[in-house]
Amino acid sequence: MMPPQPPTVNPNSLDFGNPPQGDSKTLQVMISNPGTQPMLWDADTSKTRWLALDTLTGNLQPGQSLTVNVTVNTHFIVVGKHTATLTFTSEGDNKSASTQVPVILTVSPASGLEPQLQQNFAVSSLEARLSFTRNLNSSQTLPLVITNWDSQNALKWSADNAGTNWLSLDRIEGILQPGERQTIYVTADTNPLKLGNYAATLNFITTTMGTESTEQIQAELHVGERPDSDSGPKSPVTNPTRLDFDTVWHQAALKITSPGPQSSPSFNTQAVNLKMDNRGMPG
Repeated sequence: MMPPQPPTVNPNSLDFGNPPQGDSKTLQVMISNPGTQPMLWDADTSKTRWLALDTLTGNLQPGQSLTVNVTVNTHFIVVGKHTATLTFTSEGDNKSASTQVPVILTVSPASGLEPQLQQNFAVSSLEARLSFTRNLNSSQTLPLVITNWDSQNALKWSADNAGTNWLSLDRIEGILQPGERQTIYVTADTNPLKLGNYAATLNFITTTMGTESTEQIQAELHVGERPDSDSGPKSPVTNPTRLDFDTVWHQAALKITSPGPQSSPSFNTQAVNLKMDNRGMPG
């Protein structure tokens, strides 16, 4: 089978001009299949936060084209020039072929407003907030990503857990270069705790261009006896676990017990009388 051809993208670069901070703008690109075989394609924004496409994958027949809307959102970035790369890839069985489209965006100040320096810094985790569920005498670690969205100025940061005795960070200070992101690992340790629910606040203090600001992220912890308990159906329990028939005819009682829910104070038990002859056949 022939290797895939890269998709044709028109235009081959995107310049969004100078939209004001807090605005959005949409441009279009046309993706075409120049080959003689059907094309499976996908698009990648390199995880650029301010860039979005209305279609990220699809199929194109030979000679077919598709228009894709590309939108920039300046709510989350600071005033200044920003660049990104859109990658459109055609997928084959063992190989792929790509076309890259440079993206340029220059954010201007919103009318009558100064640039919002506090938007230089962003904190995000794998969850909407740091949420831990553990049993006693155990710990759990979650990643926390911090990002400097400023494309021109470095950012100094420090973090503290407000004296919380169960929450710790693997590092508490650092410097983010323009556009850099770092991953911090946050650990919840239940050893000093009792059963119950706990809450804490992580404070991030950032300084850039002589301006200091504070960002906060909430953390919560539930400490239980069985954080990962299984509430599904349980296998029956038999007593005794072995029956020996050493006579021609013998009768024994086999007790079958359903464990039921873990919180149930009683068990559902049923006795079954078994009668076997010396041939091993039920009587």
